[in-house]
Amino acid sequence: MSTVKVKITKSISGVRYDFTQGQEAEIDEAIARELIEAGVAEAIEGSLKDETSKDETKATSAKKKK
Repeated sequence: MSTVKVKITKSISGVRYDFTQGQEAEIDEAIARELIEAGVAEAIEGSLKDETSKDETKATSAKKKK
């Protein structure tokens, strides 16, 4: 299970977490994505890899090998 560093933009609490506005936390990637999509958190630069970026990196690497 991978983790992601996020900055909380609005206070929020759930069954497994409780965050205050401005807090930086390292949390499970699945929860981080949900909080980011809900607009209550932001990924700290470089901590969350976009799936598209991973696919582009693989494609670039494949081209270099040819």
